[in-house]
Amino acid sequence: MKKKTILIAGAVVLLAAGGIFFRVMKGMEKPAEYETRPTVSAEVPQTGDIVLYTDLTGTVEPQSRAAVMPKIGGEVLEVYFQAGDQVQAGQALLKIDSDALTSLKLQMESAKVAADEAAREYGRIEPLYAGGYASQQSMEQARDGAESARLAYEAAKHQYDLQLEYTSVTAPISGTVETRNVEPHDHVSTGTEVCVISAGDRVQVEFGITEKTRSNLAAGDTVGESVHRAVRREGGGGPGGRPDERHQGQADRGDRPGPGRDDGAGGRGELRGGPAVCVLL
Repeated sequence: MKKKTILIAGAVVLLAAGGIFFRVMKGMEKPAEYETRPTVSAEVPQTGDIVLYTDLTGTVEPQSRAAVMPKIGGEVLEVYFQAGDQVQAGQALLKIDSDALTSLKLQMESAKVAADEAAREYGRIEPLYAGGYASQQSMEQARDGAESARLAYEAAKHQYDLQLEYTSVTAPISGTVETRNVEPHDHVSTGTEVCVISAGDRVQVEFGITEKTRSNLAAGDTVGESVHRAVRREGGGGPGGRPDERHQGQADRGDRPGPGRDDGAGGRGELRGGPAVCVLL
């Protein structure tokens, strides 16, 4: 019985030792290596250009804009326009009453009286000189005085007429009134900006570029702009936050090193002055 127990215990020990040996030998074996080859395809070589795009932020501005300032100071009597109105070149915008105009009118009237008096004196002396009753010196003095008075009156009248014309402020260009900065009974001076008019036929996109980007641009290159729905404009649009209008134009390098400019025609559904756009170069 005791011998049988010893044999069973020895068998268990041998089995355990065999399992340990098998595990050690299995761990020392190297895993099988499989060769991995890339999948390739053959193509005919071709030459082409590598195109890189640059996104810039630009501002749509009118190609022509005029700040209207009066040429004479005074009180505004009447205003004939509102912001957003379409005006034509030469159209009256407002009327000004100027104290300087009253002074010029008095000077003109005084010069006219002096000219009439000098002309009458010359008319009186001339026949006397012809009849031998006045000297040549008196006649020449009367003639020169009449001519001098006439010129003084014409100068005063011209100045008065010019200032009178300035009391009516007119539009220098045709376009849309962007801002109105004046109301009736306001006092304005020659440096007061009463309104801003932008020509609506064409607009331009101004954006800043680096010298490296500028070196890759040439006059006539096509660029694109994306106007976002958040910008108020006419025409349809895409989903919010994404470009909903695409505009193509041409680059104009101009004389300035930094900003670039892209010109485009204004119109319904086109770029308008004011909004920011994404410029794709």
